[in-house]
Order: sequence, then structure tokens, then C-alpha cells
Amino acid sequence: MSEFLYHEACDDCGSKDNRAVFSDGHKWCFGCETFTPASSDGQLAKLLAPKEQKEEKNNKNDSNPLPLDFSYSIPKLGIDWISEYGISDVEIARLKLGWSYNFYRANLIGKTDGVKFHYGHMSVGTLIFPFYPEPGVFAGWQGRTFPISENLRRQYSIPKYLTFTKPGFLPLYRNFSDTHSVCIVEDVLSAVKVSRQMSCMALLKASVGVGRLAELGRTWKRLVIWIDSDMTERAFEIERTARPFFDLVEIISTPMDPKVYSDDVIQKKVLDV
Repeated sequence: MSEFLYHEACDDCGSKDNRAVFSDGHKWCFGCETFTPASSDGQLAKLLAPKEQKEEKNNKNDSNPLPLDFSYSIPKLGIDWISEYGISDVEIARLKLGWSYNFYRANLIGKTDGVKFHYGHMSVGTLIFPFYPEPGVFAGWQGRTFPISENLRRQYSIPKYLTFTKPGFLPLYRNFSDTHSVCIVEDVLSAVKVSRQMSCMALLKASVGVGRLAELGRTWKRLVIWIDSDMTERAFEIERTARPFFDLVEIISTPMDPKVYSDDVIQKKVLDV
């Protein structure tokens, strides 16, 4: 699988940053949907060379800016993890996913004769999910950390997810082919996969308020709540709150998050509730 590198201007439609460039040289414009085949004449070295990024990152007016070392070049570790869940190169580019090597630094704590002491820091690579609810509108980001080992995660209490968003913000991934149903899930990758079938919102471990449910109910008539089986009570709480705003509210309970399942399984689940 090739790696997404950066966005650039598209010569075909004139957009400033709609064309995504990948590590094997192929390009895809999300504005005019023009595909440029992978290069085979030595242009890859140019593509991999540092480029000035003109994305909306690190805007000083943002309360939760992207990490200073944010890059669209995601290392193999991150790409392999995303690939486990069937996320495509095109989706990586469309979602503007990236990587930070140094944002999260774990405190290294030792102990001598029963006395704890701090002896340094350890940088932890983080896969970054930026949130742009509208073109050019930045609402924060969530990161998934990748320590060298899970033992280190436990030893130094490294969180699996880091979330920095505007108050009350929950990412919503739209599917314009289904104007009847919307789904609520726990995490971003699950929302991305379910959005291939219907619009889907990720809770990011937060709560969803009455106002947001009412807003969803003005656009969609059917709500599907898909939360793994250890969070069933939370699903019922959302259902009770949401019922006044929807014609139909349904719950899907599975042993694992939606992101683990194939498109065929997801489609069957959301259609056969």
C-alpha cells in the first residue's frame, strides 16, 4: 500500500489543495476526480522531498491546533494499523490523516529504595485524525498513540487516545446516498466504515446531548446506535433521550466495534436491525 504524502493544487480543475499525492507517485483530485497514474520515471524522489505544507494546520486562532510536527507522511506502523480495518488510500487522503512523532512525551519514572524519581521523557508516535466539519473549518483532532510496546503503555500509563476538540464537537461523516438513516458509534474508524452505508457520528468517548440529537432528528428519521456489548447501558440511555426526535431508534450490540467488521457485515447489520 502506498502512503499519502500531501495535498497540492490541481491543474485540471484549478483547486488549491484538492489533489492528494501518494508515495508511489499516483495522484487523485477530490474536486474533479482526476486520477494521475503512479510515476515510473524517477519522479518519486521529488515527491518524497520536503514540501511546504499549506494546509489549515497550526492556525494560531485554533484552540486545539495540530501538533507542530504534524506530517501527512504516515510511517508503516500507522499505515499497517489503519489497513487492518480496511481503510483505503483514498480515505486516508480524504480524511487528511497524519502523524506526529513528538507531540506526546511520556514521563519516565524510576524507583530507588522505594523513592520514585523522574529520569526523562519518551516520545510516542501518534496517528492524527484532524476534524474539518466544513472545508477550511478546523474543529480539533484525535490521536491514537503507538508506544514501542504495550508493556510500555501499561508501565508509563500512556493513553491510547488523545482528544482535543472544540466543546461539544462530535465528528459526523456524511453519506448523501442515504437521506433516511444516521448511525452513532464510539470511535472514528468505526464511523468512517459505517459511513460507507449511511451517515455516521463518532462519540469519541464523550456524551451526546439532547441538542445534538434534536439536530440529527431534523435531518434523519431513523437513528441506529451501534456500541459494543460492554456499553449496552449507554446505548439504552441514548435511545431513551433520542426517541422524541426520530421516527425509529434501533440498537446494534456486537462483541467488537464496527471497524472490525467487513463492509458486507456492516451493511447487513444496519439494514437488518
